[in-house]
Amino acid sequence: MLEFLVFPRSSVITDPSDLDPGFLDGYNLGTGFFNLLPREGGDWKADSDAIWFSKSPYHFVASHDYNVTSTEAYYYPIGQLEETFKALGPEVISDARKFAVTLMRNRPSNLFRRWHSSALAGRAYESIVKG
Repeated sequence: MLEFLVFPRSSVITDPSDLDPGFLDGYNLGTGFFNLLPREGGDWKADSDAIWFSKSPYHFVASHDYNVTSTEAYYYPIGQLEETFKALGPEVISDARKFAVTLMRNRPSNLFRRWHSSALAGRAYESIVKG
């Protein structure tokens, strides 16, 4: 499992005063996040500024609109990726893997081409085919 640290350009949490202190303490070292395609039946357009918070483990979910697709971004305290995936259930890690592999397309117009590795994409697809 690979985890990376991000420093968001702007704070996703605009009013931290209503949050459990334990929640904010977990984000002192930084934030990690992963994207998933929006859940079926989820309606982010109804309230695009909504953020969902959870304490088990501490994480929050917000909507992001990229040129290629809309996503649900799951933010968690850095160092807690494994715990977050375990708490959210096996379907979430499966969906995160599918989303990541889909973005590994070998096309020059790909939004994520700066981080693309043809060799890594080839190994990932080969692993999927072999099961």
